[in-house]
Formats: sequence, C-alpha cells, structure tokens
Amino acid sequence: MRPVHASFLVSLLALAGCGGSTGPESGGSVDHQEAPPASIVIYLGNGQNGPAGSQLPGPLCTNVLDAGKNLLHGIVVTYTVTSGGGTIGDPTTPSTDTNGIATSGLWTLGPGTGPQTVTASAAGAGSVTFTATAR
Repeated sequence: MRPVHASFLVSLLALAGCGGSTGPESGGSVDHQEAPPASIVIYLGNGQNGPAGSQLPGPLCTNVLDAGKNLLHGIVVTYTVTSGGGTIGDPTTPSTDTNGIATSGLWTLGPGTGPQTVTASAAGAGSVTFTATAR
C-alpha cells in the first residue's frame, strides 16, 4: 500500500470511529442476556503509526465475547498504556455498546520512537495488546 493510500485509510478510520457493525470474530449477534465474558478481541485501531508524541487518528476498539462467541454489550473495557509512556484520552474505561464495541479515546504516543503498546482488558475476558509505532 502506498503511503498516500495508507494515510487516507487512517483518516477514514478516524472519521468513522469504530463503526456500528458487529465484529469479525463473532457470530455477528449481540447477546443481550447476562452471559459472562469469556474473551476480548481487537476490532479496530491496531497497527497505527505517527510521529513520537503525536495523537493517533483512530480510537482503539475491542469486542467482548461470551463462550459461544456472541458479542456482549455493557461490559467495561479498561485501556492502559503499557509501554512507550503515552496516554489514552477519555474514555479510558468505556463499556461495549449495543453493537458489542468498546471504543477508547485517542492514543497519544510517548516521546520515544519505536513500538508502543496499550492493553485492553475486561473482567473475565482477559486482555489484548494494541501496538503502534512512533517514528
């Protein structure tokens, strides 16, 4: 992918946020029952890059699934910077919406160059790690 196309795609993602469709890893339905969380998966926002110290254009988005791979709504996801010294804007602890998507605030990279990480976790579901590259 040429750099012009990649930056255009990232701009579109930033404008669209995490969208309102169901996640690719699930069966496509949102469970409105009291099913316990079993796993958390990255939906959108992994692999972004930008200048050190800059805010990335797209939020971090996750899905929380029950044991039957159904999307769950109303589950709190905590986004925590785990390397690189950056910050996550509000919200840092969003709940999954009616489409099963939890959307963080925007990630501001730390001052150093290279890989930086944010971990998203939900009680009973474990965690996933987002990676971005500061240049």
